[in-house]
Amino acid sequence: MAVMEPLKILRVEDMPGVMEATWFRRRCIDATARLAQEDREPVRAEALAVVACAASAWRSGNWRRSCERAAAGEHARAQAMRALYALYRDGKVSARNFDRAAIANAELRTALALLVVQIRERSHVWDG
Repeated sequence: MAVMEPLKILRVEDMPGVMEATWFRRRCIDATARLAQEDREPVRAEALAVVACAASAWRSGNWRRSCERAAAGEHARAQAMRALYALYRDGKVSARNFDRAAIANAELRTALALLVVQIRERSHVWDG
C-alpha cells in the first residue's frame, strides 16, 4: 500500500532542529545539575531559548521570519556555550559533562543550518 500524502510530524518536538535543541538543552541541564542557581541559570535560560527559537521557526508562516528566529536560536546556542565554558574554566563543570554538551552543541549547530535550508525550500515554489 503506497502512501498517497506526505507524512506529517504531529509533535513539534520531533521536528528537525527542535529535536537537537532539546538534546542540547538536556545536556546543559545535566552539566549544571549540581551548581548553585545563579551559576546554572544563564546556561539553562539560553538553552531553553534555543528550543523556543527552533520551534518558533517551524511555526512561522513567513520564511524570512523563520530564518530570523533560527538566527536568534544560533545566537542563544553560542551564548549558552560561552556561559558553560566559563563554568568549565572555573572548574565548576566537569570535563565529561562539558564534552557531552559540546557534542550536542556541534549537532545543534549543524541542525540549525539545515533548518534554515529546509524552511527556505519549503517556501520555494518550484517551476516544474
